[in-house]
Amino acid sequence: MIGKRLAEIRNEHGMTQPELAEILSVSVATVSGYEHEHTCPSDESKVKIAKYFDISLDYLLGAVDEKRRLNRENVIVLEDKINSETREQIYQYALYSVYKQKENEAQKAKEGKPKRIKNIKE
Repeated sequence: MIGKRLAEIRNEHGMTQPELAEILSVSVATVSGYEHEHTCPSDESKVKIAKYFDISLDYLLGAVDEKRRLNRENVIVLEDKINSETREQIYQYALYSVYKQKENEAQKAKEGKPKRIKNIKE
């Protein structure tokens, strides 16, 4: 899916494979490999693509069909040297942290709301 999306986005921007290759610091053959899904971009390249075209990684990866702007506040680039188990642990911790943050915000909002008092008619 990423190859199809990458070719689509590149063409929408009127960009050639050599131009994209230069931006990503890879060869034209590598970009062609991405687009024909013979190879997959590194996480670092995916982030570069998302930043350059201002799209979400969800869209680039085919998880959603709606183009969304990149949420730059939530992008973390991990070193390629980190093994898959550690990457998964980091990902799970990030999801948990977001969940807890939303839970805390909801609790604060709930505490900040005035309590409803029933109208008493005399």
